[in-house]
Amino acid sequence: MSIFRVALLTAAVVLLLPPSQAKADDSVGWGMGKASVAPAKGDDVIGVQYLGGTVKAIPADSFGTLNLKDAKDLRFEYGASVFRLPYTQITETQVTEINKGHWLVHMPRKKRYDTLTINYRDANGAENTLNFQVSSKLSEPAEASIGLRRQNLEEASADPDSYWGDKIWKTQRTLPLFEQKQKPASTALAVGAGGTK
Repeated sequence: MSIFRVALLTAAVVLLLPPSQAKADDSVGWGMGKASVAPAKGDDVIGVQYLGGTVKAIPADSFGTLNLKDAKDLRFEYGASVFRLPYTQITETQVTEINKGHWLVHMPRKKRYDTLTINYRDANGAENTLNFQVSSKLSEPAEASIGLRRQNLEEASADPDSYWGDKIWKTQRTLPLFEQKQKPASTALAVGAGGTK
């Protein structure tokens, strides 16, 4: 067989074979010499990098995992330390795509990352922010999981007898609430009605 026919046959076989079924792993590779953290399948553990924020207890550019397994606390585990944040203190979460420039060509095998921003109020009422770099495949599921945990805790702590219209309509059940609102106004009128000389 000639070399041309061998090359042609080899090219035809390569082009007709199905593409590899190997899945891209969800591990967060951080480059040469850095740790690679992979989320456990079926668990709510996500490899992240802490980019910074208002929390000074966590060193910037720390690598670790966001652990969403606990129903009450979000945990960022980095090194031997753990930063706990109750879901009830979280006020807002947001995912932002990291744009490396609009001139870059999308490379399908290259990992893409998003920034997961978590805003919360601490015990003193001060606003704080945490910014994490997350694989783009895992950023939206992580945000949805945090939102679901917050919603479940809010529903569990809500008064089962409360109704959104209680502040608007006066009913037998809400009558004491409306009487409390009117007492200060009637007291102020009585003081002002006395007049001065």
